[in-house]
Amino acid sequence: MEDEIAVCSAKGCRAPARHVLVWNNPKLHTPDREKTWVACDDHRQSLADHLDVRGFLRRVDPLRTGRWTCPTCGADFPPEQQRCPVCLQHDGGSCGSKD
Repeated sequence: MEDEIAVCSAKGCRAPARHVLVWNNPKLHTPDREKTWVACDDHRQSLADHLDVRGFLRRVDPLRTGRWTCPTCGADFPPEQQRCPVCLQHDGGSCGSKD
């Protein structure tokens, strides 16, 4: 498999992501649910501000290399996928997703 790089979640941006913005919309998600966006250095603050003004931002972490663990089902997957492959099969990929 060809090595892929996580791409910034900002609209139209194709830069490599360096940060993970962890968020939760309390009107839609249970308190333990964590959604993620990834951001390049240039869009880290604007994406964080977008989430924070709505009360959704929980934290900003550095983008890890290696494997991610899905916060919903616990499956391990490479960060380049940006979506949990296990949950993708079961519910359209809503857990561990960047959107």
